[in-house]
Amino acid sequence: MKHKLNKLMGGAFVAASMLSVPAVSMAEEHESMVSISGNAGFMSEYIFRGVHQEESVANGGLDLSAGGFYTGVWVADVGADDGNGMEYDLYAGYIYEMESAYLGAGYTAYRYTEDWDENYDEINLYAGASMDDFSIDLSFSFGEYDGSFTDDPDDQDYTILEVSMGYGGWFANFGSWGDDAEDLGEYVEFGYGMDIGGLSVSGYIVHNELEEDSSQDGDDDEQSAVITISWGFDVI
Repeated sequence: MKHKLNKLMGGAFVAASMLSVPAVSMAEEHESMVSISGNAGFMSEYIFRGVHQEESVANGGLDLSAGGFYTGVWVADVGADDGNGMEYDLYAGYIYEMESAYLGAGYTAYRYTEDWDENYDEINLYAGASMDDFSIDLSFSFGEYDGSFTDDPDDQDYTILEVSMGYGGWFANFGSWGDDAEDLGEYVEFGYGMDIGGLSVSGYIVHNELEEDSSQDGDDDEQSAVITISWGFDVI
């Protein structure tokens, strides 16, 4: 990202939805099962952790899971406006599931073509729980950026704390940047998602409270409205 740094929070939502399935723990029932799933989608605006990346982005990915282990790749056409640049994210980790909660840890590498941005590498820690229609997910990530968040070339380290709550189709997310990336400030998202004809459709509002002079256009705060459409499918 250009000063981007969930897809992991997206992963947390997936884990939370898995927890909503009753009966025997999936870890016991499918301990040795290997599955591969795919996804494809479109975002009216690509905003990641409160920071604008690009307009009108097509994206897609593949995920492999075995027991509690997972790995995958996610790709986005971030250079659609000028024809230059693809983002591809590589990730892997482990999720330990309990009856109505989970714990997980993983690693994510953010990479780009055409020098669209520099590389990011981060460790992700997350946990969540659900009860009936309510769910809460927590994520803390810390990493290093190949570029710099300030004029100082040594300012490459960052942290991001994220909290997400869901009730039915409604969801609210909060995130706060830290370490050398603290000028990226905090963000809040609020929206609603639903399934329509096999597609997952969501709309949400994003408000980012940037620190003073940190935004490229000179504004301290930014607001955006986003619509996303995605399709998930099983490969094996």
